[in-house]
Amino acid sequence: MTAWLFFDFAWVSLLLLLYVPVALILRKKELIRKKKWELNLAFKDALVCLENSLAVGYSPESSVRESIKNLEQLHGRDHDICREFRVMAKQMDLGTGMEEVFLEFGKRTDVEDIKQLADIFAVVKRTGGNLSQVLRQTGSVLQDKIELKRELRTTIAAKQMEFQIMCAVPYGILLYLKLCAPTMSNALYHNFFGILFMWGVLGAHFGLKLLGEKMIRGEVGKLEG
Repeated sequence: MTAWLFFDFAWVSLLLLLYVPVALILRKKELIRKKKWELNLAFKDALVCLENSLAVGYSPESSVRESIKNLEQLHGRDHDICREFRVMAKQMDLGTGMEEVFLEFGKRTDVEDIKQLADIFAVVKRTGGNLSQVLRQTGSVLQDKIELKRELRTTIAAKQMEFQIMCAVPYGILLYLKLCAPTMSNALYHNFFGILFMWGVLGAHFGLKLLGEKMIRGEVGKLEG
């Protein structure tokens, strides 16, 4: 589509294939961020389950095991959060301390909120604090933080939609010219000046698109941090 609209040459699509590796790398990074965010949201539900279990008298270790049942009902057995909690329960069955289990959980997932909770657990363990009380207090703070992130991401998502529409505008303009005003668009094709001009337009379009995506990723990165 790009080769046809910008150059009216099918062979130009071979040159544009050079952009495919870049697009695939960006897509992979975006999928990783999306997966981490989904895990972050599920972790909020896990904190609620842990708090409820602690409230009815379960120990922190038993709360992890009890939360697995509730999380499987909420998200399904194959969800990442359920698999992670099953791994943690198995580690505790083998004698690993809860603070170590959460530290490994944070390292595996690389989710900031999980790593923060793990760090707090480690400090409490070293200082001899009340792990159950800390879990309830920290869980409440992290839940509020995750909820605020969700609201901010909703705002950013609206800006992303506007950005995608803006990126599609040049294609719409060129398609309109080719279909409805071919005499005007013919000057842009099959001549040195037209080809040079269209390469400039396409380069500016891709450059601004990458810049916009970088700015959006930066805003999302601030939320994750």
